Amino acid sequence: AAVTTSYGIYDKSTKIMTGDKDVHFVSDSMTVDGVGFTADQQKKTIHINSNVKVVLTGDLKTLDQKMKDGDTSNKNTSNGDNP
Repeated sequence: AAVTTSYGIYDKSTKIMTGDKDVHFVSDSMTVDGVGFTADQQKKTIHINSNVKVVLTGDLKTLDQKMKDGDTSNKNTSNGDNP
C-alpha cells in the first residue's frame, strides 16, 4: 500500500504521519482519495478526514469465502490470529 500527499508530518517516535492536504491511498483492494489524514505505520491504518472517495478493486472475497469456495491459493493471508 502507498500514501501520496503534497504535505505531511512524520513523527519517528510514534510512526504516525499526519497531513491536512489532499491525500491518495492505493492498495491491492482499494483506492482512496480525500483531504486530511492520519496514518499509523505500526497499526497499518489510515484515517481520511473529509471528502472521502473509495473505489474497491480486485478480488473482494473474504478469506472465509475463498476457503468455502475451495480457493486456497492465498496461503499467506492472515486471518488476524497470526502476524
